[in-house]
Amino acid sequence: MIIYVSILTIFLSLMVAINNWHLNRTSVFLSFILLAVSLAGLTQHVVTSAQSPFWVAIVFNNFAPLWYLTGPLLLWYTRAVIRDDIKFSTFDLFHLIPFLIHLVGITPHLLSPFEHKMAIANELINYPSHLGKLNVNWLVSVEVNLIARPVSLILYSAYSLYSFVGHSSALNQKDNPVPMGQGKNFKRWYFAFSTILLVLGTNYLLAGIQFMAADDDSASFYKLTFASINTFLISFLPVLLLVFPDVIYGLPRRKTSEPTAATGFKAEVPKKESDLSELLSKPEINPYFEELANRVMKCFEQDKMFLDPDFSVDRLALKIEVPRHHVYYLFNSIIGQKFTVLKNNYRVRHAQELLRKTDLTRFTIDSVGEQSGFSSRSNFYSCFREVTGQSPTDFLQAEGKSH
Repeated sequence: MIIYVSILTIFLSLMVAINNWHLNRTSVFLSFILLAVSLAGLTQHVVTSAQSPFWVAIVFNNFAPLWYLTGPLLLWYTRAVIRDDIKFSTFDLFHLIPFLIHLVGITPHLLSPFEHKMAIANELINYPSHLGKLNVNWLVSVEVNLIARPVSLILYSAYSLYSFVGHSSALNQKDNPVPMGQGKNFKRWYFAFSTILLVLGTNYLLAGIQFMAADDDSASFYKLTFASINTFLISFLPVLLLVFPDVIYGLPRRKTSEPTAATGFKAEVPKKESDLSELLSKPEINPYFEELANRVMKCFEQDKMFLDPDFSVDRLALKIEVPRHHVYYLFNSIIGQKFTVLKNNYRVRHAQELLRKTDLTRFTIDSVGEQSGFSSRSNFYSCFREVTGQSPTDFLQAEGKSH
């Protein structure tokens, strides 16, 4: 089962990285954590259970340095979430030292002929206790790695949990800049995720101690109990993402160093009824996101940015000077409507006004679509029908106009 869970988690980690790179780059740390953990589980299964020299040669020791990155990645993920920003310092390079040492140590093995790796794989399958004699890392012994890698994950997980606990107490305060619902969901997710990594590291440590304590005849990489626990823990990681899909937004918050009026604009909700004003009629909205929503409203109502065919979340975020994931969170969790849907609603409304006013003996319906921000005729007609339930031509007939 672990092989299927690991492959699924690898696939999920890649999807998280690809789909959320422009949304919230903090989630890239998360995707690499999942990738490292799932590769460790896959290696465990192939080496201990598959009995295939070919696949053992493919995975054995080749991904081992990634284990030393799991802890630092969790620390950077935690820090980025707490700060709602990604910033690195020179000191962060020290976290990479164990990874680099291990990578340099196994470089000769990585560059060795595949026949040599196959010979090692056959020896591992037939004599697991010979692991310490294979000399696959010329800098660090097998015994040291069996202890150092899980200990690294345990220490980083414990410290990251400690850091987040100190920050999470602020999420319960009424004046906290993080939306209450998002704060609660993220706390549940983070505690579960970090605790799983902590227990996973502990389990790998116990398995390593068991292996070193066993005699040559009974030595095996993982007893059934340890392997079963690893399988359960790794399989639970993708489930957490399905239960808490909004963790990709992190903890969107106003930076304390930025005043509310940093952009020089203090918007007021227009008296005119509009899509946004209706959607923002909720009684309790976080002050920062209420102000952010007003700035977004200005971009739609006054600046009419939706008339630009290339109008996107990225351009909107750049205009109002906030991170992309703040804008995504605003639309999906506070406004409750996707950006593309709202954009098309405004474009269709604008097209309706033009169709009523435009002299269609001089201009075509297609030109109205272009003036309304639609990039093509097909896009204009499909969005118009989706919003109004009729085509532009049917709309004109209903309005008593010919074209």
